[in-house]
Amino acid sequence: MKKFKKFFTKIYRKVVYNLLKPLLKKEYYFPRKIMNERPIEYAFALRHISKIYPKKILDVGPGRSSLPHLLYNCGFRVAAIDEMQSSWKQNIDNRHFWVLKDSITNPRIKESFDLVTCISTLEHIEDHKKAVKNMFALLKNGGYLILSFPYNEKKYFHNIYDSPEAGYGQLNPYICQVFSRNEIKSWMDENNGVIIDQEYYKVFTGEYWTYGKRLDIPQKVPKEENHQLTALIVKKVS
Repeated sequence: MKKFKKFFTKIYRKVVYNLLKPLLKKEYYFPRKIMNERPIEYAFALRHISKIYPKKILDVGPGRSSLPHLLYNCGFRVAAIDEMQSSWKQNIDNRHFWVLKDSITNPRIKESFDLVTCISTLEHIEDHKKAVKNMFALLKNGGYLILSFPYNEKKYFHNIYDSPEAGYGQLNPYICQVFSRNEIKSWMDENNGVIIDQEYYKVFTGEYWTYGKRLDIPQKVPKEENHQLTALIVKKVS
C-alpha cells in the first residue's frame, strides 16, 4: 500500500507541476505593478504566531494568496475558507492550497482553532460584525485572532472607494470599509475579546486609505500620528 501511495504521489506532483509551469513562468515575467502592504501584515502575523505556536490555524479569506500554504509548511495544521465568488463577481481559485468554499458570515465549518488569521479581508465583508462574531465562535477559549485592515482612530467609511478623493478602487467589484476605534471596541465588547497588541502604519500621504500617494515603504507609526492601516492580535477570554 505504501509503495502505491508513494508512486501515485510522485505522479501527481509531476503532473501538477507540469500544468502549473506555464503559469509560474508568466507570473515571473509579468510582476505586479505595485508593492502592497502584505509584507508588514504578514510580518506582524508571523511574529505573533512564532510566539504562540498554535496547533490549529484557520485562515479566513485568503483569496489567491499563499499564506495558508506558508503556515502549513511551518508545520501547523491549517484550514482555509473563502467565499470565493460574490465579492469578486466571478469564481476564483487558489493554486497554493486547498481552500474550502465557505462564507465566514454563515460558516459551515465546525472545528475549533487555536488561532484565526484574517489578513486584509474583513474590510471587504459587508456584515463585519457577523464575520468577527463567527471568527470568535471558531476559536477555542484562550485562542487568538489576528486581523489587519484599513483604519483610522475616529472615522468609519462604509466604502472608501466611493469617496471623491479615493486614489483608486472605483471599479472594484467589492467594497472597502475603513474601520475606526468604535468598531474595534464593539467587536471586543460583544465577543469577550482583549487586545494583546496593535500596530499602526502610514501607507499613503493623505489622511485616509487610498488618499494621496502610496508610500514606497510603509511606515510603522505611533497611534497619535496619521495612519491608514492597522494590524492587531486579540485574545478570546471566557
